[in-house]
Amino acid sequence: MQAVLFDMDGTLVDTIGRWVGAYLASLADYGIVWTEAEFLERVYAPNRPMLVVLAELGIDDTETFRTRRDDHYCELLRGAELWLPGAREVLLRMRPRKVGIVTTAWRRYYDVIDQAHGLTTLVDTVVTIDAAPGRGKPDPLTLLMGARELGVAPEDCLYVGDQPFDVAGARNAGMKSCLVPQAHTPDGIEADLVLASLEELT
Repeated sequence: MQAVLFDMDGTLVDTIGRWVGAYLASLADYGIVWTEAEFLERVYAPNRPMLVVLAELGIDDTETFRTRRDDHYCELLRGAELWLPGAREVLLRMRPRKVGIVTTAWRRYYDVIDQAHGLTTLVDTVVTIDAAPGRGKPDPLTLLMGARELGVAPEDCLYVGDQPFDVAGARNAGMKSCLVPQAHTPDGIEADLVLASLEELT
């Protein structure tokens, strides 16, 4: 592999609990009380668009909801220590291969995390969902953008993630997939490479 691309949330940084917390707080603003388990089962694991979920819940003021969610989330992220075990060290050890991050997070979220963790100094390129709104994984577009920015053919790239849509996105992009299961990873995902921890990647 000439390049290794990484998912961010749940792969390099432990943000899932804060992401869920931001959504639950935003739903509570509208009088809707969900548990974390309900959110993970109904929205996160199946990777359902939040606009669809909000429509089902009768929330039509989506812009206000999104603003509240983003404010809650960035506040929960700001200044927190988020590295997952071994993640920073693995990024450093990937050299001389090219290294990138391809994430369905918005750039606003990435920038808050980057301020405290210096992700940009550790990789060659970063592709957030701002580059292709509505085309998140398993759509391969952002992964292909990452490969193109690195100047590497997709078949020479390994994509590392923690969710089924990461594996599917890699497959759809013609890349090899690496799954590193975390607390919120469903069982039974088949990837080209399955590791117990990020450290095993090196």
